[in-house]
Amino acid sequence: MYVTPSAVSTSIARLEGELGVRLFDRVGRNMKLNQYGRIYKDHVDQVFKLLDDATQALASEKNKARTNISVAVRAPVLWLPIFNDFRNGIHKFSIMTKSYWGCL
Repeated sequence: MYVTPSAVSTSIARLEGELGVRLFDRVGRNMKLNQYGRIYKDHVDQVFKLLDDATQALASEKNKARTNISVAVRAPVLWLPIFNDFRNGIHKFSIMTKSYWGCL
């Protein structure tokens, strides 16, 4: 992304005007953050960190896959308590049982 030096200077001047303080010490064409600039930068860095954390949290939640297990059992009623105990320890987990009455 290319931004002209005059556009950067204009944006900085506008921000300093809104804040009511100078953020940089200027010597000729050189600029250095002053105490107000360092304070402001530290807080802005925290905001960006929070935004990154929020974005990662959403991506992590979005990428969690629901796990489905299909089980063929001879007597589902006998197995349901075991399946429920197993399911309760895992989020986004479902178990579908199918009766199987044939010979094993």
